[in-house]
Amino acid sequence: MNKLFFILIFSISKLWASCPDYSVPLAIVEKHLVKSKTLGLKSKGLVLDASCSNALDYAQIRLLIATEGYNYTPIYFELVNAFSKEDAEFNSGNKFYKVAVSSKNPLLPLVALIEGSRINELNKVAKSALSLMVKIPMPKVESPKGITGKTSGPKQFDSKTKIGSSADSSYDYYLITDQNSTHSKIVFENSRIAHKARASRPYSLKGPLHPKDLEVFNNDLKELILYFEDDLNTELTKQVNIAAQDLISDTKDDDIQVLEFLEFKHNLLDATPGIDLVDGNTVELAYPAGESGIYLKVKFRVRAQTKYFRKTTNISVTIKNLKVSNLIHVSPQEDGSVEVTIPNEVKVKGSVDIDFSNDILNLIISAIEKTFDPLSKKLREVVADTLKEDLKEDLEKLVNASKNPFGKEMEVLAPYSAPVENKEQIIQKIEDKMFRHHLADSTLQNPVLRNEDKLTWKDYQQLDLDSLEYDRATIGMDGAIWTGTFLTSMALKYSVTQSGQDLERIQLLLDKINVLATVNGAGPLSRSAIPESSRWYEQLEREGRLQTFRSKLIEGEYWHSFQGYQGVSRDQYMGVMTGLINTFMYVHDPHTRDKAKRIFKHLLDYLIHTNWIVFEDHPGNLFDESEPRTLPAHYAGIGLHKLTYLLAGKIMFPEDETYQAQYIKYLPLAKMVWFLDFISSLEPLDEYYNYNLKHTLYLTLSNILEDEQLQGHFSKGIKIFEHYIGHHKNPYFSAIRYVTAQSFGIDLDFYSMKEEIHENYNGAFYRAHNMGMATEDEKELAKIYSDKLTIAYTLSGEKRYKVPAAIPPRFRNYSLDFLWQRDPFTPLNINSRIKRGNIAGLDMHIMYWLLRAKDIR
Repeated sequence: MNKLFFILIFSISKLWASCPDYSVPLAIVEKHLVKSKTLGLKSKGLVLDASCSNALDYAQIRLLIATEGYNYTPIYFELVNAFSKEDAEFNSGNKFYKVAVSSKNPLLPLVALIEGSRINELNKVAKSALSLMVKIPMPKVESPKGITGKTSGPKQFDSKTKIGSSADSSYDYYLITDQNSTHSKIVFENSRIAHKARASRPYSLKGPLHPKDLEVFNNDLKELILYFEDDLNTELTKQVNIAAQDLISDTKDDDIQVLEFLEFKHNLLDATPGIDLVDGNTVELAYPAGESGIYLKVKFRVRAQTKYFRKTTNISVTIKNLKVSNLIHVSPQEDGSVEVTIPNEVKVKGSVDIDFSNDILNLIISAIEKTFDPLSKKLREVVADTLKEDLKEDLEKLVNASKNPFGKEMEVLAPYSAPVENKEQIIQKIEDKMFRHHLADSTLQNPVLRNEDKLTWKDYQQLDLDSLEYDRATIGMDGAIWTGTFLTSMALKYSVTQSGQDLERIQLLLDKINVLATVNGAGPLSRSAIPESSRWYEQLEREGRLQTFRSKLIEGEYWHSFQGYQGVSRDQYMGVMTGLINTFMYVHDPHTRDKAKRIFKHLLDYLIHTNWIVFEDHPGNLFDESEPRTLPAHYAGIGLHKLTYLLAGKIMFPEDETYQAQYIKYLPLAKMVWFLDFISSLEPLDEYYNYNLKHTLYLTLSNILEDEQLQGHFSKGIKIFEHYIGHHKNPYFSAIRYVTAQSFGIDLDFYSMKEEIHENYNGAFYRAHNMGMATEDEKELAKIYSDKLTIAYTLSGEKRYKVPAAIPPRFRNYSLDFLWQRDPFTPLNINSRIKRGNIAGLDMHIMYWLLRAKDIR
């Protein structure tokens, strides 16, 4: 006879009131059950928990009966308040209790018939355990107030309060109370029914996640998949044909020989991976997301022959409603951390149908399928086991990263940086240099000086701008983002100075950004552009670096656009779009605002027209090795970008119905912003520039978002970044979180943040203005960090040499563009210079005027 084993789970409602200490009776119950020879329980299979009900003293014991190869629905033993001595089976003080058995498992009568004495014994043990639990005094509680509900019996009840879920997630259980009497009981509902009820509740921006939030998020991802529809269909057909030909070749001498591949059907482009709602704000990775399932059908012509017969028939193998879920659960916490858990089992649904055109064979296989369903079960087991094994390492890395942010546990005492005086004069000299030497054409660039020196920012007042001569130019493939960021910096400055010169410089930057926005006609934003009259045009053409995407006549001369080898990216758009928004918000000169609005509308209209996928500069096939197509700049599921741009569009153009409709369409993405912020926060060793994108958008959003509900949703992202990268000693990001937290009403340690911001920004003035030209004294001081270099691994498994502690900006490795978007774990390179180039100083400039404009003293 199959050996039975039992798992005991004691569960009652969520803790609403102050509970007695259950540790002693729990230990006694556990000891009693483990010693029971009849049950054969082992201590490691026993789980006990307890809390208090705010409506009724009740409890539930779940006994899961399982035999080898089969799992049965649990038997539930419910503790019910009997309210009278006559109905009670035991009592505690003045309260009377009875125990009821509840199970909807149709196999239970069969189990009881075979193991009748065992069921009776279980009943006795359940009563014993429950009676022991109620010996502890319970706090005084009141009757619940909830929504109206009914039980399945003739008695109607007025109140229905959810108190939990069964451990196997098959049922939710509710406390049902009749307000006109003293009768109460616990009933169970199928979780699927309860899920549908939750899904049908009216949508609201308030409260926890709603299925609509996930639907909008997942549909956005599907739009991106459909962009590659032709590429994917071509590749799928190719791979299936290869597999079919291999099968034909491999079976040519077998009893069942595959003769021909006839058909391949699927819905893989409709059934896309994404996020499903578990409960509250907890989500899980699922494939496919939502209610859909994967459909695959392959049809062959086969010949079956034995000693007695030979038949040729068509055979179709169809996988239907395949869905994988329960891979990993992700839930944001109030303190900014995110709880990531890996469930014990991967859930796989789906079935396999086999159809033969030969009637006799079809009848036989159908009977086998209906009786045993062997292929469907095997499919689910194989998929679950394979995923669990293949993804185990990656998921464990994710969990570890969520619990242990890199560099948070280690601190290296930094050398002292004396306060730098006259910061504003230094910043003004940096600004003058940028306008004079770094804006030769359309974008902010970093040309190479003919004679390099080791001058630091703190000594910049000594710099003679007339003495600077350049050896050659750089194209500035990231020119758009930094020119737009420079525009934001000047707008922040203008909000403080209201200077006429600053206004003129803002208008000059707008003219350059207008070239980037329009040089490709009605096409995408250009990364950079150069006119044929430029002093660098002939040199770039001679060196073969003039890789023109499009050309356009602008104000009497031809301009050439550059998109780079990967096309324009989201960060280029982000720099320009936020620069235009901040100009509109901080600069109240009508002419300047109108110019910013006009450029912004041109860019936003293009994004909407292309369905938020910038595809024009991404030719080729995704799977063509000779001409591969990279992923285009897209905004699939990325609510922070979309909603910031659309909200700004609504503010600038309140009568524009398109912006209003788009904003409403994507509004549910606000409740999922935290998820993408969390995912990006886990990888500080690669693509650190993502943090710059998100923080710059939050800075802009804090200036235009007034809706408190939306502020609450976006606040989760700020808390997540404060928790996971707040130790990075990045004064720019910290200042942005400081500003946004105050705007959105987030409670952070503002005093400590201000001290850290000013300390690390002050240290950055000790850096050299030429790439890699640190003094020998600086290199010597930086050894305390380079000596601690160790091997670290990215989430993708790539090896890096990093310091496992945040390095102050003064001693970080040099960056030609923007210091704040480079990771804080790479120390100053004390052995060699990486490359030549004069650093513009935009990172120093925007940091200063952000502190001044937002009064962070």
